[in-house]
Amino acid sequence: MNINQLNINKMKRLFVTLLLMTSFMASGIAYDFSAVCESGQTLYYNILSETDKTVEITYYEYFVSYWGNYATSYYGVTEPEGDLVIPEHVQFNDTQYTVVKVGNGAFYLCNNISSVTFPNSIIEIGYRAFEPDHGYGYFPVMTGELVLPESLQKLGPWAFKNNEGITAVCIPNSVKMIAAECFCGCSGLKRVTIGLGVEEIGYAAFGGCHSLDTIVVNRVTPPTCNYLPFNNVPKDIPVLIPVGSKTLYEQAEYWNEFTNFIETESLAVNENETDGFAVYPNPTDGEVIIDGMNIIKIEVYNITGQFIKDFKNNNIDISDQNAGMYILKVITPSGVVTKQIIKN
Repeated sequence: MNINQLNINKMKRLFVTLLLMTSFMASGIAYDFSAVCESGQTLYYNILSETDKTVEITYYEYFVSYWGNYATSYYGVTEPEGDLVIPEHVQFNDTQYTVVKVGNGAFYLCNNISSVTFPNSIIEIGYRAFEPDHGYGYFPVMTGELVLPESLQKLGPWAFKNNEGITAVCIPNSVKMIAAECFCGCSGLKRVTIGLGVEEIGYAAFGGCHSLDTIVVNRVTPPTCNYLPFNNVPKDIPVLIPVGSKTLYEQAEYWNEFTNFIETESLAVNENETDGFAVYPNPTDGEVIIDGMNIIKIEVYNITGQFIKDFKNNNIDISDQNAGMYILKVITPSGVVTKQIIKN
């Protein structure tokens, strides 16, 4: 091979190397506009529909990897941290938009978000929306109960993966699927309530949640489970299910690994019943208010399904009870619905 050919080959290799580097490092702005939210963080938004005036929360910029994946970045700006309050509406160019989605990777690798308050306009939380940078020695500090909005319809894969400080979560009735690895690695998670509408639980959705001590499933028909949804979860913990559904759970794949099913009257509700009321504050020090329904009676049960007391109005008080999780059975003229509350 002559000198000219060697030089040509070197140039070809250099060109390929530069092409790959360009592909990996190519970056761009990922948002249409930004605004400071109530809790003081700068958030970035994409307009989804000018007709409907809707937006999603996104990230500052993106990097395109050689494999075609998108890695989010807050390089050069202050990433969101602390107690985050996501707004229901945001103003841009004299137009008010409704925030309906936390987009894919919106807070990916943000390690210092301690809590999130969602508005009831959010219908989707996307892929890796709140997954922190767990693989390089960082430890996420999102702590306490994760309160998801009742408006939520879709939970994306890896949405809260590796948030080790989350202790409890209630999946709203409007969610149909808990996507793959959604809460995988949430090692501090102790209590999970799965809403009436959940039909499917994805691969390893709760994998590695080894601190789980209670699962509440409001659905009579067991949600279909993909591969290893409860991997490394203790199988002797209480699994509270509606009366009359124990045989179904004992025969359902992956559910049949659990050994301590407890049927409770407080969960014997119609799966088509809408959950159209608000319960606050939750967690509570004792007093709880129920809004949005014509209430006949409210019955309070402990985690094992034992009846505690009842109330004939919209205000209840469990100040005299021990700390822990309780279940409200709300009886209305149109049916019965339930809600989980936590007593501090």
